Amino acid sequence: MKSGAAPAGRNWANAHGKSLGLGALISMILLSALLALMNSPLLNARLSDSAVLALYGALFLPWGLLIWRSGAGSTEPKFQIRWPHLIATGIIVRVLFLAAEPLLSDDIFRYVWDGRVAAQGINPFLYPPDSDALSHLRDASIWPHINHGSVSTIYPPGAQFIFHLNALLGGGTHLLRAIFLVIEAVAVGSAGWILSRMSAGFDTARLKLAFSTYALCPLVFVETAWSGHLDVVAWMTLILALILMMRASTKRALLLGGALFGASIATKFLGILAIPLILLGARSAHEPNFAAACIRRLSFLAVAAAIIAACYLPYMSAGPKLFSGFGTYASSWQSNAGPFRLGADLGEYTLLQRAPEANSDRLTRSEDKIILHFSRLDEPAKRLGFTRMWQGQEVPATSFAAEQVNHTLTKLVAAFLVGLAMLWAILVRRDLLAGTLLILLTLFFVAPVVHPWYVAWLLPFAALRRSPASLTFAPAVLLAYLAWIAARSGASWQVPAWALVLEFGAVGLVAWWFAGDDWGGAKLM
Repeated sequence: MKSGAAPAGRNWANAHGKSLGLGALISMILLSALLALMNSPLLNARLSDSAVLALYGALFLPWGLLIWRSGAGSTEPKFQIRWPHLIATGIIVRVLFLAAEPLLSDDIFRYVWDGRVAAQGINPFLYPPDSDALSHLRDASIWPHINHGSVSTIYPPGAQFIFHLNALLGGGTHLLRAIFLVIEAVAVGSAGWILSRMSAGFDTARLKLAFSTYALCPLVFVETAWSGHLDVVAWMTLILALILMMRASTKRALLLGGALFGASIATKFLGILAIPLILLGARSAHEPNFAAACIRRLSFLAVAAAIIAACYLPYMSAGPKLFSGFGTYASSWQSNAGPFRLGADLGEYTLLQRAPEANSDRLTRSEDKIILHFSRLDEPAKRLGFTRMWQGQEVPATSFAAEQVNHTLTKLVAAFLVGLAMLWAILVRRDLLAGTLLILLTLFFVAPVVHPWYVAWLLPFAALRRSPASLTFAPAVLLAYLAWIAARSGASWQVPAWALVLEFGAVGLVAWWFAGDDWGGAKLM
């Protein structure tokens, strides 16, 4: 009797696990269908903004159940769901959202616009959309939805090639999103093929868990298939490149990895953060000595540099305007900033409290605003061209609002913290994927701009390197859309303070509680 009890118990557990898993997949499809179809041209109906956000959040419940039941927190994951069910779910939810009109973000309209500009033979870095030089391209379907029309494009040349391709094919937002999804599908399939053949111990259960963690995460498929964010191209080429850097046994595969790494950086700059780990990380099995490691890594980076240079060459006619749009974004934009906002606000409050009441040649107080003057830098600023227009005159740009100064100082502190994470990744983690994940997680935690699709960068890494903080960040970052709801109701674009405390507090608490996973080196691969 006892000898038969264990198999019977295991069979019941397996059947129970399968039913729960299939139920989670079905729930995910039904919720996606409701959210997507109620915001598509197929039905003459629209959900309220709050209902959209609530349904988006609800999608994380079946995903979390699926990951938890599959043993994501154990060293021996067990996954009873069959591959056809997992792949079919990943495809269905993406197709559903592809049919819907973009709602949560208008970035994709700027993508389409940039492609149309390039298709006319005009360098997209030369003119912002509001420029009269591009007035002949304005239409009723794309032009009214473009954001920040006075700012030149912030998207690097690798992204512009895809936008240009979409325009040459005559596509709009739907075709461009379909192109992103095709690239993602090829990359996911390639990553699975490489891992199953080059990683010892990476069995089917682990591969299924990694696939579900990434491909079935609502943050990934909603921000890619519905909102159509370009980031999916950059993070998938980056993860493929790093896997090949770690596992490639042939020179051809290594050089392919270098090309993918260059393509990732040429599409979005975030991949640059992995360079220190590539140079200084632990040696792989294909690097028997220091000299071999140097040759291998420098070859990888040389190919990447060549790809980046080749991508920039067609756009060099823009000159200094090549990075002007990105510079505006990096210097002035702020959204869903948790610790960053706290640091900047505390600095400004301290300055307001401690600054003298009387004005001086170094400080001017106007109501609740303080202007700091660095008059000793006037002459060097004039010579270097750092000037601005003030009351019809060109004056040296050596006066700054306290808010600007505090934001700059807070950015320096944030950069310092990211540098510490990078140092920890190099000296302690020593693992290319886990180290890159740690650096990205730290960056998004302290950055001045943390959009939901930025946090989605963590998911392909978290699929291979266990990271409870990253998996917590995925649903928590949806609170950033409270700013979207506020803006659509006529208020300012700002996430409430309580939501920032909840979002970043949850991520910080989980990172502290599971420090061994996020900082110590636990992994699935």
